[in-house]
Amino acid sequence: MSEFLSDSNFSLSTKLPTGNMQWRIKPIQKIATEYGLELSTRAMNVLASYGIRTVEDLAQVDMREVALQVGAGTKTLSEIRSAREKLHNQGIGASESQEGKLPPLSRRAREVLFQLGLEETNDLSSLTMDEIMAIPGTGPKTVLEVLTLKYSRPFEIQVLDWSKTEKLYIFELILRSLSSRACSMLDKLGIRDFESFVAMNPLHVLTSDSSGKKTFDEVSELQMRIRSLFSANPRASADLVLGQVWVIPERIDASSPNPD
Repeated sequence: MSEFLSDSNFSLSTKLPTGNMQWRIKPIQKIATEYGLELSTRAMNVLASYGIRTVEDLAQVDMREVALQVGAGTKTLSEIRSAREKLHNQGIGASESQEGKLPPLSRRAREVLFQLGLEETNDLSSLTMDEIMAIPGTGPKTVLEVLTLKYSRPFEIQVLDWSKTEKLYIFELILRSLSSRACSMLDKLGIRDFESFVAMNPLHVLTSDSSGKKTFDEVSELQMRIRSLFSANPRASADLVLGQVWVIPERIDASSPNPD
């Protein structure tokens, strides 16, 4: 037995038929050949791991999910995206509307979004600066370009039917939730009420001379939590905001004193 297991009698190449391990990418190879798609073996393996079996699957593939697959680097994601677009141009799984599609960006910014699997402006809503900076080779210029795109569309809330007391109370809680540096920055930017805080472009904080990433993070994180409530419920009440953002159960009424 020991002689049979010796190096001279055994090797992976002779005992394991590696050619048979390519069975899972054969459906994708067939699709690539039939529709003239340029996909590397790595790209086909990524697609196979994701579960792509038909041309319809490939035409409708979610790039955000593909980006999470092992081996899905920038070049691979670019190949898959190009293949999908080529199928769309052939009328397979094509999207009728271009609304929400990403505008022209620098090569580096597109690479960052490719790696994050983001391809529509709506996909950027929950994107954070830390996620952008986590992509190797991403510099301040690219971070600012991506964030500028994220905040390019103004956020609007319906006219609030809140009482003056409710608005003052919630804004006071906002200020209490932020550092003194952040509060000072908001004051310099003229942000002195609840509506203006929600509507503010947080990039104004980031690009200010006297603030940095930490101040931007705390302001934008709190603003995003409040915005998410209005995105789900445009007529959100003050009590809902109070309970969801600060987890304070009591109601606010006209008799409520201003916070000390």
